[in-house]
Amino acid sequence: MALDFPASPTNGQTFSGPNGVVWSWDGTKWINAVAASVAYAPIDSPVFTGTPSMPAGAVGVTQTAGDNDNSLATTAFVTNAVGAVPGGATIAPTPPALNPGALWWDSTGGQLYVRFNDGNSTQWTAATNIAGLANAATLTDVGSALNNVGRNLIHNSLMNIVQRGTGTFATTATYSLDRWRMDFSLDAFAISQTQYNDAQRAIIGDEDANNCMLCSVTGNAGAAAFSLLSQPIENVRRLAGKTVIISFTAHATVAALKVGIELRQSFGSGGSPSAVVGTTVAPITLTTSPARYSTTVTLPSISGKTLGTNNDSFTRLGLFLSAGANTNAQAGGIGVQSGTFVFWGVQLEIAQPGQTTPTPLEKRDPVLELQQCQRFYQTGYAQIAGYISAGAGANVNIPFPVPMRATPIITPTWSVQTNCGSSTIYNIGAAYFQTYTIGVASGAFTLSGSFTASADL
Repeated sequence: MALDFPASPTNGQTFSGPNGVVWSWDGTKWINAVAASVAYAPIDSPVFTGTPSMPAGAVGVTQTAGDNDNSLATTAFVTNAVGAVPGGATIAPTPPALNPGALWWDSTGGQLYVRFNDGNSTQWTAATNIAGLANAATLTDVGSALNNVGRNLIHNSLMNIVQRGTGTFATTATYSLDRWRMDFSLDAFAISQTQYNDAQRAIIGDEDANNCMLCSVTGNAGAAAFSLLSQPIENVRRLAGKTVIISFTAHATVAALKVGIELRQSFGSGGSPSAVVGTTVAPITLTTSPARYSTTVTLPSISGKTLGTNNDSFTRLGLFLSAGANTNAQAGGIGVQSGTFVFWGVQLEIAQPGQTTPTPLEKRDPVLELQQCQRFYQTGYAQIAGYISAGAGANVNIPFPVPMRATPIITPTWSVQTNCGSSTIYNIGAAYFQTYTIGVASGAFTLSGSFTASADL
């Protein structure tokens, strides 16, 4: 209802209205004297005192996280909202109990997690796929960073180099296709080079899959029986204390044949070297169709070990194809087996930080592949010809196309000895050797023939 205030009031003049409400003229307007004495906050830019609050259920209490309108917020809402924001990562070997949005760095696994609520439950979710990122980087960057040369520490992985011939090889403690050694006892073990057919290449998905190694094994039940295909990698220090990834393409003529894998650290010969150390991983089970397999091995450190004085230490990649009781544990428990194994594209690489899968098979230039093999074994041709006096000697230096790992053992096969004899090889070094012959009569002479030079481990 309207109030009938006095006309032309003076400053401080009062007026009693209905219900005993007293009004006072402040010089410009009538004000409620009781409200003025209580000192209510003004509507424009109010300053609250005491402990202002909202009733339970008010908008400022119940509005959801992420709300972005002009509603007022209580301390309850602010506390909940701030609690959902990570204030730094918890570093611990086990997951902490924190609010959604918090971060946890797994100090054991080396992974970052975020506390996530999907509407049904709250759990720790990997913030980044560390292994995936590392593998992706490896697949795209490592090859180009290293010019795709040197990742694979296995020589002749494509089974193309056959300086000793294509086989069949069936003698224990000898080399077959270049750099691949065969050792066996009691078993029947034979190796030869063969070729994939078009259907097998299609399965492999690589037209370059041509030559492969065929290993035929007939296992023997004797305790001392075994069949082992291996390749020693020069200098045991190269892989000591490192994690390596072994990968290969293989199949077998009999389903479920297994390949036992062992890496053996040999400290060489000469002096008093430490005893060999073997590291075995779970065997790989093959099918009758070519497939790519891989496994990861961490080699122990050789700190404190004594190396031999002959500079012939190595780490041996061993592929067991059958094992009797004496070697079964070393072979990963594959047992006695019989059948034919086929291998191609064997690769051994040092794993980069976070890498868990192999990089694509490195395919070196054929010249480089041959040179790597020639460092350990090579064949060649030697010839010396001219004029000689009876009883006089003649010699010539024959350089190796690739300097060898060490002074090799050279075996010559002389095909021509015209007007000369007592021919021999001497002054052998890692880079060259000399042929020597003695004239039978004065006149022209010729000495020629082939040779093999072996500095294999």
